[in-house]
Amino acid sequence: MKFKMLPIAALAAGLASGAFAQTAPVQDDTGPAPAVDPTTTSSLEDTTLMRPFFTDDTLTTLRPVEELRSAWAAMSEQNRTTMRRDCEENPSIKYREFCGAVENM
Repeated sequence: MKFKMLPIAALAAGLASGAFAQTAPVQDDTGPAPAVDPTTTSSLEDTTLMRPFFTDDTLTTLRPVEELRSAWAAMSEQNRTTMRRDCEENPSIKYREFCGAVENM
């Protein structure tokens, strides 16, 4: 009796493995915009985009409003849109002052 169960179990496992093989992989299309560094999760974490707005390398002190406006105008529209979206979707205490300044531009 035990020997009859072994082929039945093998057949069941073989048939079930076909169902697993047909499962399509999940594609994640929610990544950052192409203009943003792909190693970061947010444009606000991309130091190359954020550096023009701050006076120091630690990104803690914002530049004066006039300099912020000129740096903002020098960016591409895609980068500006991405940064605005990230400010709205990911309100971070770290970038609260920056995001507040962006809202007024």
